[in-house]
Amino acid sequence: MRMFILIATFMMLVSCGSDAPYEPTPTPTPTPTPIPGTQLTWDDVKTKVAGNCGNCHNGIVQPLNLNSAATFKQAKVLKRINEGSMPPAPRTLNGDDKALLVKYLSQS
Repeated sequence: MRMFILIATFMMLVSCGSDAPYEPTPTPTPTPTPIPGTQLTWDDVKTKVAGNCGNCHNGIVQPLNLNSAATFKQAKVLKRINEGSMPPAPRTLNGDDKALLVKYLSQS
């Protein structure tokens, strides 16, 4: 009888397993809270850009050009920040830094 219980328990444990690889559930990216106030300037964001972007982008951090010629690149950077691909893992932007950069890049 003990052997039967042991075999039955073993069979249940084996049948409960999955051959599929473990894939964690993605965490939704929260929408940043807008920061009240006036237009942001490069001085408002340069330390955040240097700390979060400078390591991968050759350490050269220059003002992000927000004129009409840079609109496409600005939109690309904004999209990557919003979708969480910039900065790439393992780095992440905390909510305040993300909101600050999103507001700065969203200004026209």
